[in-house]
Amino acid sequence: MPTYQKLQAITEYKYSGKPSIAPYTYNWSNNIMNCLRIITTEHKNKYEQLYSKCKDNKLQNNTTVCLSPLSTLPIYKFKSYLTENKLNIKNVRRNSKPNALIISNALIKEYYYSEYSVGTYYIIPINFLRAISTKTSENGLEADFYFVEKQQLKDLKTYYPAYYNAVLEFETVTGTVIDQNWGNKKAFEYFDTFLDVISDNPPYEIIFDHTINDDINRGLVIDDDVFVNLMNMLKSSDTDNHNLAREIIANCELEPSKPYILFLLWKYDHLRKVSDNKNFKFCLNTLKQYKSIYYYNSLETFITNILGKHSEYAQAIFNCLKLYMNNENNKTIINEIIIS
Repeated sequence: MPTYQKLQAITEYKYSGKPSIAPYTYNWSNNIMNCLRIITTEHKNKYEQLYSKCKDNKLQNNTTVCLSPLSTLPIYKFKSYLTENKLNIKNVRRNSKPNALIISNALIKEYYYSEYSVGTYYIIPINFLRAISTKTSENGLEADFYFVEKQQLKDLKTYYPAYYNAVLEFETVTGTVIDQNWGNKKAFEYFDTFLDVISDNPPYEIIFDHTINDDINRGLVIDDDVFVNLMNMLKSSDTDNHNLAREIIANCELEPSKPYILFLLWKYDHLRKVSDNKNFKFCLNTLKQYKSIYYYNSLETFITNILGKHSEYAQAIFNCLKLYMNNENNKTIINEIIIS
């Protein structure tokens, strides 16, 4: 199996004069990989197809499942659900070849959907690098292939055009590198699991943890009355009320309750604190994609952005606005907001 490593640079920086060809890497952060850990558009397309196909999959009785590291569902909540429903389901490790794997859509989006570090990389064989290197000392390169970002080839293009043109003949990959730098450790560690999940023939059925959570919480949906009660809890000075509100929210069906929860997260910044409530942490993790919408935005910006993402939430969001305005003024100043 070929190995890969990311190059920090292919030429050695100098203040003046012609730079030397001295490919090097930071071994402390870019360890040699057994596969090319670059998330491409193809990876994302495969995952979206998988999500569309499997998003409604349910736990089946008399089977074995793995609550994978790509899930944030609290283990105690999962075990309680199995016990209460008398399900003959055994939770095993992934290397025990389970029938089903439980994963989190929100966590996969967080780990592998970064839009801020996409680049185009050339995949260069080690023999080529050794042949063109002008550095006399050992360069310490040990992998079979090295990938370097296109923009790092400027000096090579200027001072070594023949070698630069040769590099242009090698394969390129456009995407986001998943390395072990700060913040990427878990994404790097579970990359092989992600590849298994999006393979053409996954070795197990895929089940999303938000579907299990909705089954666990089925029946409790935040409506107008619950929303008002939650506002009253959250605007009080009693931290016990705040914790109770978190628990109520965490035990709701997330999808139908989402507009109400997002409005509460926008209004009450202390609600965003997880503390040690794993149940509520799961809820926040599932809603992580909305963090930039409900954090530090004006009411107008919040409503505009949330409706830009989910136009179907319009009536619920404006119901929240009506209830919020009436609650803040301790009287009914808005009877109804009708969305056409």
